[in-house]
Amino acid sequence: MLMKRTQVYLDYETHKMALTLASQTRQTLSSLIRTSLKNHVKSTPQMKNANPLVGLYRLGKRIKWPKNTPKDLSTNLDKYLYDPAHN
Repeated sequence: MLMKRTQVYLDYETHKMALTLASQTRQTLSSLIRTSLKNHVKSTPQMKNANPLVGLYRLGKRIKWPKNTPKDLSTNLDKYLYDPAHN
């Protein structure tokens, strides 16, 4: 799994509790934070039904397409790219 380095500031008490829990569960602080954050994000109502294709669909609806853009572009891409009649 690819990782993205992120810096997080914790207050002293939270840091102390997190280190204690990480030690008790025999994991690193980083692993504890990743797991906790992942579980929290997955449990939020916004993420439970999240489908990345919905966001992509909404983005496509907001784009101002040129008037001559074919409606079947995604299904006939090769025709529009390589057919000399359409160039």
